Amino acid sequence: MRYEAQGDSEFAALAAATEQYVDRYFEHMSKEERVIMPLAQQVLTADDWKKIEADFAANQDPLHGVTPETDADQLFSRIVMIVPAPYGLGTPIGG
Repeated sequence: MRYEAQGDSEFAALAAATEQYVDRYFEHMSKEERVIMPLAQQVLTADDWKKIEADFAANQDPLHGVTPETDADQLFSRIVMIVPAPYGLGTPIGG
């Protein structure tokens, strides 16, 4: 929002925050895949997995009701329109 409101002077902060988010997200997912899930498969019983599945089923999906034609697509379009070229369609930095 700062970039959208203040323009080019905020792009470096937006880019840095985006890279940090992506790095942390991939680090988190990698740890889940390499460490957590293999360990869980070794130590949890069939009954444990049934309980976990029931608990997940009881929680509402945070993306429930979001379709590609609605919220997520609109957010993506907004980001693409704001981020400057060559990464998006916004005004190039210094342009």
